[in-house]
Amino acid sequence: MEKRLLLFLVLSFGMMFIYTQFLAPPAPKPEESGGDGTGRPAVGTQAFSPGDPEPGEPETGTGPVAERAPVLPPLSTDGLLVTTARDSSSYDLTTQAVEWVFDGWGGSVRSVRLRKYTREPDQDLTDRTKWYRAIDDRGLDGLTRRDARSLTLLVLDAKGEKAYPLDKVIWDVEKGTDRVTFRYRWKEAGLEFVKTYIPADKVGSDREQDAYHLDVELSVKVIDRKKAVKFAPDGLRLRLVGPAAMPAEEFSQIKVEGVAQASDSASPDDFQLKDKQRFFPEKEDQKKGRHVDWAGMRSRFFASILLALDAKETLARQAVFTPIPDFDSDGKPFQNLSAALDFDVDLPEEGVSVSRRFLFFVGPMDPDILSVKTYESFKSVIDYGWFGPIVKILVFLLTIIRSVVGNWGVAIIILTLMVRASLFPLSRKSQVSMQKYQRQMARLKPKIDDIKKRHAKNKKKQQEEQMKLMKEEGMQMFPAGCLVMFLQLPVFIGLFQALRHTIGLRHSAFLWAKDLTAPDQLLGPWATDGIPLIWNPLYLNVFPILMGISWYLSSSMAPKPADPQQAQQMKMMKWMPVVFSIMLYNYAAGLALYMVVSSTWSIFEMKVVRKVFLKPDEAAAGGAAVAFRKGK
Repeated sequence: MEKRLLLFLVLSFGMMFIYTQFLAPPAPKPEESGGDGTGRPAVGTQAFSPGDPEPGEPETGTGPVAERAPVLPPLSTDGLLVTTARDSSSYDLTTQAVEWVFDGWGGSVRSVRLRKYTREPDQDLTDRTKWYRAIDDRGLDGLTRRDARSLTLLVLDAKGEKAYPLDKVIWDVEKGTDRVTFRYRWKEAGLEFVKTYIPADKVGSDREQDAYHLDVELSVKVIDRKKAVKFAPDGLRLRLVGPAAMPAEEFSQIKVEGVAQASDSASPDDFQLKDKQRFFPEKEDQKKGRHVDWAGMRSRFFASILLALDAKETLARQAVFTPIPDFDSDGKPFQNLSAALDFDVDLPEEGVSVSRRFLFFVGPMDPDILSVKTYESFKSVIDYGWFGPIVKILVFLLTIIRSVVGNWGVAIIILTLMVRASLFPLSRKSQVSMQKYQRQMARLKPKIDDIKKRHAKNKKKQQEEQMKLMKEEGMQMFPAGCLVMFLQLPVFIGLFQALRHTIGLRHSAFLWAKDLTAPDQLLGPWATDGIPLIWNPLYLNVFPILMGISWYLSSSMAPKPADPQQAQQMKMMKWMPVVFSIMLYNYAAGLALYMVVSSTWSIFEMKVVRKVFLKPDEAAAGGAAVAFRKGK
């Protein structure tokens, strides 16, 4: 039974691996449309290398800096001047944790750098260009994408179908020491829009910590009542685009995904786009009064979220996710996206403004940070899957151990030893039971062969007679070998999820591995273009190889079954270390480290069981026969 279960698991994982690596459909390629920046940039954009400061942008981040580009003739959309040039200016404000870079183009946020995180391991946090870009309007090729700006505004018609692009006009700016205000007067519509951004520096009252959000205030003022009523007789429907185009995280099957939480839900829904917009909730649910609390995006370790404050006044009708063609860090195309909130605003009297307030969070998915009251509604964005409680326990234990030993790799080793030591009594009993089972099966083999011969044409009768014989002999139908494996499976999956989403483990080094949440990459890279079934680029990852070797040695020490069918299954199972080594070759080094330590423990555990808990003659025979020592 144990061998069949393991065979099922191996085949299942193998099929999943083959599909995701070789059969899954490729992400759609970006469309080459030079007009709106969705594929290659439009005329007037500027090229520069990723990670470097923008042209003309001072290293100290004082702003503003003019970006000169050819000015093309404007287009007119109901009196709205839409420019295809990029002749706006950039302005930035920096807090203890975040650098916010704003732009007059759409009165938007063009990039967000997190000052306490770097893109790659071992980078210097004092170097501003190495700060992690959690939001970036530039693609892998370094070219600006104007549709990848955050906190842009669209004015919709009454049906929510036609959009007037306030994200493609230049807004006037007023920059203060602690805030940036953008203003756009749409005279033909009789309206004035004002967006004020105030970066927060600290949050928390009981335990103050660095803030990772903007306070956003959007005001609408009627400057000509007659024109405004003619333009929007039933009031305004606005769409505020929150985060747009988060950089793709490396070594993750899901690059970036949209998330939104409905007002009647305790956990968010997630969205992966192909080529069409997605709306949440569905129209039918909206008619029932269901609305959205917040919408955003998340990668492996970071999230960006737009939250509507004063929910009674700013009732977000729906979240809107729009695809943005992009490239990951390996240059492969994938579908990035933006997340927006739709809401309604009644027209005030002439000369009067109405305001709506939002919170725009861009930061790490750190449980400690998200436990602060200001961010507590975002805690559910961290998704550990079905094994969430186990993951939290493992992360808690790893954090305690790491605080003592000072290294996450050593903490994983100690945690593995703790798990295996706690399972040793059960594992010892299981091994002895398995060997006893094999000895009994060897003794009953002549009788079983006779049953098979007498009922060669009736498989059902064979099974009935064999079960009857085993019951008469007092044998267990299935030895207790599966239980230990099942008890370790939640730990394996829990660590798998922890290494995917735990920000504390990101860039944690051990031996030659610079990041335990990524492949260890001892040597490389080597280009393998044109070679089928080989990763490109290829690195030498040592931990998965050590995992396969130690696992093979461990499985080779298991007692040989007497039953021919089980023996054949065991031969097939010898390929399991190879299969898993290939499956996990490009996954987190921390998981392979866990498997190396666990397999090494199994080797020594079997030696101890044979030496201590079996008679010398039986231990020398490899456990083919089992007899208990007195008192054992």
